[in-house]
Amino acid sequence: MLFLYQKATCLIGADCKLLLSGDWQLDEKAALVVDGGELAIPGNNAYVEHLTLQNGGKVTAAPITATKTRYMTGYQTTDCYTKTTGSLPCLIDCAICGAKASTYLLFWFVFDTEADLTIAGGLGDYGENSGLGWRKRGGATLSINGTGEKSANGCASGPFDVEAGTIRLGCDNSLSKANALTLSGGAIDGADFANTLGTLAVTTNSTLKIGTGSLTFADSKAMAWDGKLSVTGAAARLETGHIRFLDAGLTEAQLKPMRYNGRQRIAMDADGWLTSYTPGLMVIVK
Repeated sequence: MLFLYQKATCLIGADCKLLLSGDWQLDEKAALVVDGGELAIPGNNAYVEHLTLQNGGKVTAAPITATKTRYMTGYQTTDCYTKTTGSLPCLIDCAICGAKASTYLLFWFVFDTEADLTIAGGLGDYGENSGLGWRKRGGATLSINGTGEKSANGCASGPFDVEAGTIRLGCDNSLSKANALTLSGGAIDGADFANTLGTLAVTTNSTLKIGTGSLTFADSKAMAWDGKLSVTGAAARLETGHIRFLDAGLTEAQLKPMRYNGRQRIAMDADGWLTSYTPGLMVIVK
């Protein structure tokens, strides 16, 4: 049986597979580099804290129970990460469950994506140890295509900071209503799904991308809003049914600099839905 000790690094090359056949075989400080190969977790408990996927590398996991296909991260005192590099998209074909406990405070779990990454099972909370913070860096897209392991709050309930690139919400309810979201230069793509989220803060110019689905945010009038929020979509106009702030939860100062597809101004109706419009031209003839 292989056990990776502290600060050990394991490279899994193309056409190779590392099979974790027992529980807890990875030390919390061990690093894995999956370079075109596969890390397989066949129904066991595992913490994967320092993971690099490159050139199409992937992680697969067999069900631990009928409803649990996942690995865990957390219980650390410094940031842990999943990085992606190379020209090919990478895949985590299971859920990632974050664990946070008062005795082992993890600052953030960082996704640093220079290649597109799909998390098929989504993000979840590990039991009652909820509230792990998530951070997105790197210019590529992180697609969250599952709902994770559900806690009392739904899926992963901790704060989410998008610093660069795009978070694509690839299913209904892919994030929790408890998530406090901060856009710090990145984008959230609602795609074609319905998601009800927590508050939204905008600290640097950032973007909401809209498909046929909907994004509903909690009242965000009191949140930091130091950057300009742009909204983009394929439709000629932003109609009701796509972006909503509950309790009419934006101020006029937050709304005023917002634009749809770079030109149209944005207004909010009495139910909190955002719509776009083009100001008319008034000509006064004397």
